[in-house]
Amino acid sequence: MRKSLLFLILSLFLSFPVLARENTGDLAVMEIFFTGKELTNQQLGFLADDIREKAVEVTNFRVMSKDNILAILKDKKINLSSGGDPECDVEYGRILQADKLITSQIVNSAGACYLKLKLYDIKTANLDKSVSRETPSCDFGNLRRAVLDGVQDLLGGVVRVGEFKPGTVLARVAETLRVQPQGLGTLEINTQPDKCRIFIDSEDCGLSPRIIESIPAGERTVVLTRDGYVNSTEVVRIEKGKRVVLNKTLSPQTGSVLVSLSNPAFEQEKASVYLDGKYIGVLPREGRILKIGNILTGQHALRVDHPDYEPIEENIEIRHNATEQANLELKGKPGRILIASTPASAAVYLNGVQRGETPFSGNLIPGRHRLRVSLPRYNPTEQDIEIKPNRPLSVSLELEALPPGQKSYERAGMIFIPAGEFMMGCNEAYDHQCENDEKPYHRLYLDAYYIDKYETTVGEYEMCVGAGKCGKPDQGGYCNWKKEDREDHPVNCVDWYQADAYCHWKGERLPTEAEWEKAARGTQGLIYPWGNEFDCEKNEEDGTRLRVLSVLGGNDRDRYQDTAPVTCFISGVSPYGIFDLAGNVWEWVRDWYGDKYYQGSPARNPQGPPLGNLRGIRGGSWYNSIPTNFRASNRNSQDPLNRRAYTGFRCAR
Repeated sequence: MRKSLLFLILSLFLSFPVLARENTGDLAVMEIFFTGKELTNQQLGFLADDIREKAVEVTNFRVMSKDNILAILKDKKINLSSGGDPECDVEYGRILQADKLITSQIVNSAGACYLKLKLYDIKTANLDKSVSRETPSCDFGNLRRAVLDGVQDLLGGVVRVGEFKPGTVLARVAETLRVQPQGLGTLEINTQPDKCRIFIDSEDCGLSPRIIESIPAGERTVVLTRDGYVNSTEVVRIEKGKRVVLNKTLSPQTGSVLVSLSNPAFEQEKASVYLDGKYIGVLPREGRILKIGNILTGQHALRVDHPDYEPIEENIEIRHNATEQANLELKGKPGRILIASTPASAAVYLNGVQRGETPFSGNLIPGRHRLRVSLPRYNPTEQDIEIKPNRPLSVSLELEALPPGQKSYERAGMIFIPAGEFMMGCNEAYDHQCENDEKPYHRLYLDAYYIDKYETTVGEYEMCVGAGKCGKPDQGGYCNWKKEDREDHPVNCVDWYQADAYCHWKGERLPTEAEWEKAARGTQGLIYPWGNEFDCEKNEEDGTRLRVLSVLGGNDRDRYQDTAPVTCFISGVSPYGIFDLAGNVWEWVRDWYGDKYYQGSPARNPQGPPLGNLRGIRGGSWYNSIPTNFRASNRNSQDPLNRRAYTGFRCAR
């Protein structure tokens, strides 16, 4: 009789493994986080499987398989490995509806490998335990032993297989050697909406609507889940031979969003807000924040329209019971500008690019622009103009005639440099940054010439490409070509031959090193174009600029991440009023580079070595912004075929 009862107990144990082990909940195991190259993804998968198998061996938790986890996380963009953020790990466990969660990381440091395992209690959001193991190398065999040993230590104290909690059914059966028959019943589940995932006592039972038969009698916990809806948990009593019907409507998950604009103050009440194409309202007249509530979780399209700005649309992810932030920046529609001058037919330059003659009309993007108007025998005039979004602006200028016999120093955007002597090279007497290729400090005579006031811009170079006379620059990365709002930035990512072709297309040429240096430092031998002191904190007189140098690199230095518009930094101009001879981009010159050329160069109009492998570049750039590079005497060189994001050019005649 006793043997028969023991056989019956064993049969029950095998037939109902969940009951026999007194399952204490669900345990999820994340994939192993590893950034090194010593282990393959397949090996990392084997180690994660080792953690799961060891957890099955030493605990009574229901260990979720990787396939189960992938099925639950279907269509969710979640990294299966842990980056070490406890909040993210706990949230991951909640999504899986796990009771416990194991995360693991392997870190390679100085040749050794360090394994860290963590056990989280998802209900309390607490870290239960953490263990670490070290191996002398990232050998797969060593790590596998470390993983198995670490999991054994991590799960120590958790209920073991074969132990029965006091008061449970199997504990009473074991004590009395009696088995109470349970009986089976049926459960019918209907939901609104359909296709909710059904879990009965943590077992996946498919999608609703569904009739499930042969359920052991007693109280059963039914959990209903569906993406975008709040989980529903019901305790249902199953009776032998009876059908129980459960009808349940799930509440949708909702969140909210705060809509704000980062633009300066404008007529906000004209800004209309749409969500998924549906009109919501306008931004408040007072304040700049609009709250939209009761939005279903998931991806939504948020759009803001304004009559003076381009429509902007942004995808937002709404999470349950969370308030998202949507800070948008509207891009103003172009404004119309009308420029008149007395006398008429004067050349109009906007941001260094010739756009036509007066009277001139055209569209400009909103913001500050540099306007220059010039006419032979008249003094050129320059001023900053402010274009408002979708608004017209009229500018009327009266040009001042030059006195009889006086020549204008400006022609077609170029600056006239008179003939005469100047000092070239580095003066060791007061410049302590001299390099060998800048020596000796020597006197030169140059004939008169013209040189561009500004570096050649993207907009100017684009006209040469359109004429079929210039090759296209490289694009992507920090290259300005085909990048939005870079028309007035220097063209970069061009080689020496492209720069030379552009200047010839204009009927001009690249400047020689000597011409470039005289334009940069004048006849007084200045160290920098603006003087002899490197003062990067000096402000503009009108307070509108941050630095005296053309570009020091980075938003925290000159307001631009890389290159800047060529007309930005008037405080850094040379004695002849030429912009960006220090900074923005290095500039190609005509000469072949020779590091000892100064030791025997001609005293009049030097043209550089007759042959070479490298071409000269001058002036420093945003990319390598150290003071020594901005010195007017500093020399550098580059392969003429190189196209760098920090190299551009200007022309001379």
